[in-house]
Amino acid sequence: MTLLVTQMSGMLSGCDSSTDPNPPIQDQQIILVQHKDDSARIDLNTLLFFEIDGERAVRLSELIDTNLVPPFRDKQGDAWESRRLYAYHIIADDGFSASGSRGYPNNVWEHMLLGHIMIRTRQVVFPKDNIDLAGAYNVKGAARILLKRKIDLVLPDSTTFVELAGIIPHSVTNPNGDSELAIPFESIVRSIIPTPEAFTYTIKALDGAGPDTAIPWNQFQSGYWLINSERSMFTDPALSTGMYRLSALEQIIANR
Repeated sequence: MTLLVTQMSGMLSGCDSSTDPNPPIQDQQIILVQHKDDSARIDLNTLLFFEIDGERAVRLSELIDTNLVPPFRDKQGDAWESRRLYAYHIIADDGFSASGSRGYPNNVWEHMLLGHIMIRTRQVVFPKDNIDLAGAYNVKGAARILLKRKIDLVLPDSTTFVELAGIIPHSVTNPNGDSELAIPFESIVRSIIPTPEAFTYTIKALDGAGPDTAIPWNQFQSGYWLINSERSMFTDPALSTGMYRLSALEQIIANR
């Protein structure tokens, strides 16, 4: 996990950037980016571009503006890259996507930094020299990008992620005494780990905040992610202090 670093737009390995003040007029090439109840119609022609074999391209990360997904500010006021908290579902004009059509996981922020989209054709490209992804991720005629909140599940030998929209929420009483829909941590873990009782668990936010002491499974099952409040909570009284109420929750770590 690293502090948010301002990107130097246009610095792509092996590609020359262009900031032509008078680019030729082109038809609009619109990508719809959807985040929660917000959406943005982005004309690729308005973004900083670079050229590949005479064709203009835009880095995929340029499409996810920090006005749409602001950085997370910790207690010291430092900014952290909150676009890491989402999976990116790229969908073509005809409805094709790597996840919906082929069953692959959606893209993550690291992919968006390495891939690009051709302006004229809206062809998504993840260059093999940058990242080894299946060809299905190179969506033709991309039309929409859906942002889906995820939590990374870190196992002793691997890391995967779980999209929260795929988990059935439960109604719980939040710390303010109000009823709120929440995602059970138990459901997140069980979706990946067949024997969750064999592990203890810790939770970490983007800025590294979180309890240092591992939580046994019998207590961890009392944990939830509050959907509207956007923070974690546990109903177990022993886990009710502030260190267990995390904003910008990024990881659930399973410990042997």
